[in-house]
Amino acid sequence: EVVSRYDEEQLAFLLEFLQHSNALSRKELVRLQEVPPDEGKIFSAPLEDLSRGRLVVSSCARLTLRTSEGMVELYQARFEGSVPNVAAKDGVVTLRYPRRLLGLSGEQRQAVVTLSRAIPWQMVIQSGGSDVTAELGGLDLASFEIKGGGSMIHLELPVPSGVVPIRISGGASEILVRRPAGVAVRAHLEGWGSAFV
Repeated sequence: EVVSRYDEEQLAFLLEFLQHSNALSRKELVRLQEVPPDEGKIFSAPLEDLSRGRLVVSSCARLTLRTSEGMVELYQARFEGSVPNVAAKDGVVTLRYPRRLLGLSGEQRQAVVTLSRAIPWQMVIQSGGSDVTAELGGLDLASFEIKGGGSMIHLELPVPSGVVPIRISGGASEILVRRPAGVAVRAHLEGWGSAFV
């Protein structure tokens, strides 16, 4: 009823206008959903139609990774202490703390990152951290790597969809890996560590 009074030329104009307007609106919604650093130190980005994600974290003293089913965001991150440089582009989420500040100010750098379970994830944690806890139940984990070790690393692994490489280089004083019941695991240890469970 709304468009019945318009001719073909007018309908073509309206259609082109609405398509262009909708595309601009989608871009603006994406921009608005990314929370700037001065608003509560919480960051996120929309999931959109991404088919996979990659998380890269650099020089974080205390990192907690979690997952959430039904998230409309690709990720959500909260910070205490210094706020890192945060970027999200084409499914790659990067949290990068400046290395020069690590441990100098006495301030704890703490990040809690929640990831969408809707897509598979690769994770790389660089320069380790004093404490890494990854509660990844329900996630489609493609790979997990910690470069530079840490003092305490606790991994709770999800049920895998295939072989999932987990690599920790640089050692740690305590490494605890929890696997789902019935899932086979092979561990190859080199270097140092006080406890590996």
